[in-house]
Amino acid sequence: MTTASPPTFSCMKRIARAADSWAGEEEDEEEEEEEDEEEEEEDEEEEEEEEEEEEEEEEEEEEEEEEEEEEEEEEEEEEEEEEEEEEEEEEEEEEQEEEEEEEEEEEEEEEEEEEEEEEEEEEEEEEEEEEEEEEEEEEDEEEEEEEEEEEEEEEEEEEEEEEEEEEEEEN
Repeated sequence: MTTASPPTFSCMKRIARAADSWAGEEEDEEEEEEEDEEEEEEDEEEEEEEEEEEEEEEEEEEEEEEEEEEEEEEEEEEEEEEEEEEEEEEEEEEEQEEEEEEEEEEEEEEEEEEEEEEEEEEEEEEEEEEEEEEEEEEEDEEEEEEEEEEEEEEEEEEEEEEEEEEEEEEN
């Protein structure tokens, strides 16, 4: 039975070198894996950051849209208010015009009434004047009649006197 001879020094060196190179390769692989993992993590972080930025941008856009909508609504409300104010002003103007027309009509009616009253007064005055004239005429007629009667009486008296004188002469 044969026994194995112990390894030589050079052989031991070779084995040690091989072991070192194998260990170095393993370390390199581990380092590469770590680097890959780190890169993956960095990539994931970057993606997350990008996603966050996108979300922030979207939120900002939404906020801007909401603000724009609010502004539009405010503008619409203002326009509606202005329209309402204009309508109210128009209504007020119409009411004023109606009031003015009514006042004018009332004034016209009053004027007409005054004119009618004046006409009535004039008619009354005319009637009074006519009555006065009639009364004067009546008075004149009465005076004339009285004068005539007086004249007749005088004539009668004269006749009587004449008759008396004649009678006296005869006697």
